[in-house]
Amino acid sequence: MDKYDLATLRAKDLSGDELVMQCVCAKHMKSSLGPWLDLARKGLLGGLHTPTWFTRADIARLQQESPIPLFFVQNAESGARLGDGLPGTAFPMQMALGATGDESLAHAWGLAVGREVRWNGPNWVLGPVLDLAMEPAATCVGNRALGAAPELVARLGTALVRGFQEAGCLVAAKHFPGKGRASSDTHIVERDLDVPLDVLAREEFYPYQHAIDHANLTGVMPSHLRATALDTEDLCTASKTHLDHLFGAMRFKGLAITDSVAMGAMVARYSESERLVKPIEAGNHLVLGDAWIDAEKTLGHMREAVASGRLPRAILEPRVDAILAVKRKLFLDALPPAEPDYAAHEALSQKIAAASISELRHDDAPAIDLSRRYFVLVVADGQTASNEPEVQLDTSKQGEVAQAARARLGEKHLIREIPAFPPPGNIGGCLRQSLRETDRTIVLASASCGAFKGTAHLSRPVVNLLEGLAPKVDAVVTFGNPWAALDLPPVPRVVFGYRGAHTVEAAMDVLFGSSMATGALPVPARPPGF
Repeated sequence: MDKYDLATLRAKDLSGDELVMQCVCAKHMKSSLGPWLDLARKGLLGGLHTPTWFTRADIARLQQESPIPLFFVQNAESGARLGDGLPGTAFPMQMALGATGDESLAHAWGLAVGREVRWNGPNWVLGPVLDLAMEPAATCVGNRALGAAPELVARLGTALVRGFQEAGCLVAAKHFPGKGRASSDTHIVERDLDVPLDVLAREEFYPYQHAIDHANLTGVMPSHLRATALDTEDLCTASKTHLDHLFGAMRFKGLAITDSVAMGAMVARYSESERLVKPIEAGNHLVLGDAWIDAEKTLGHMREAVASGRLPRAILEPRVDAILAVKRKLFLDALPPAEPDYAAHEALSQKIAAASISELRHDDAPAIDLSRRYFVLVVADGQTASNEPEVQLDTSKQGEVAQAARARLGEKHLIREIPAFPPPGNIGGCLRQSLRETDRTIVLASASCGAFKGTAHLSRPVVNLLEGLAPKVDAVVTFGNPWAALDLPPVPRVVFGYRGAHTVEAAMDVLFGSSMATGALPVPARPPGF
């Protein structure tokens, strides 16, 4: 099929299928990608969730083959790297940026990651995360967020937006209206945000409003929860009143793209066709699809919505004209991306990690004295979001932490790794080793964070163990979700390492006194005694 002239193309020039499918960004599995690529080559696709196995050449080739340029979207919450095909510098998670409180670092983070994303070929970053990390149980947010305070998140979030957009990327600030209070994961279940509208305006909405007013925010991702002050029926993704508030009262002028409609909250409430059609009906420009709804079914559902009058041209044409206007800016007006300075970006990543480390300590907290023999307990991640069943998650972080401790301490000290759910024998053995074989104790503990899994807490067996060790503990370092510190017994010193590139080494530098902690804890996770 011949390519359209994007400079002059308008929605009225498109067929019904071309028009409605510009509102679809495909989510797919590797086995089902082929038919989506066929649709793209026919001009029947607005965008694609970038496959993790694609290379720059794959993206460039598909762009060349598509009659209408495609959005390639990706998450970039800790850097631009995507699978083995698209390289990128690894960065600390956003909460590490929050701990620095530094707008210049946030801007530089967004600019660096954005440049790498554009060089690789994607053009739309699904971020930054503007949720307020207020609720420990919101594990699908955790250290993906910048922090809990609206002013902090607004300042740094707007700086990130500026960086991404200056690099030539669209953004989709997420997850509007905000799921940092949610005590459950919308990847799994529905959740209400039951807060008065004036509170939402001061808190959850404020980072979005700030980015709209001060950075000309180009995109927003509505979430699969329901702000009951706006709508008591539909989730935000499918709610006209939520979207009307965003585009009306908040004066947002960019594009709205949904989170994946495959998530549990959407599946529980809407049928297959409704999950695709209702978000566009409500006011979104694009729907990020469901990998379980294949290309043929998706096209069928969208065609039916047009034929039935649910999505008439009068609704679709203004949305698609907005999409085409953004594509003209991306593909006709912007300068070609330049190859990133990866060495400079690596140095920036290290700088952010070093600046992020936060510490709470009592005046009488002892320094680490390596002339004494230490028992170093390294605790793994371990719980699902529902805490049922108790499972061992990925232990790669535990291994990294243990390796870093061995490199600092050498053979003299006793380093022991335990699972997140240690059996009684492990607990007794640790207590005996700490009490009988070593002088003092250091605890290095991780709490995971992420969709479908993660925890705000250490497991009860680990808490019991730490309570037994507490009289000999000189310091605890937490990695990952900082809320885990709330489970600690009284200890003289807590170091917060957050998560992401270089954060383990940076935390070790603070622990062993080779650098000072300059970060500020961006969430109310102070353990007992502080």
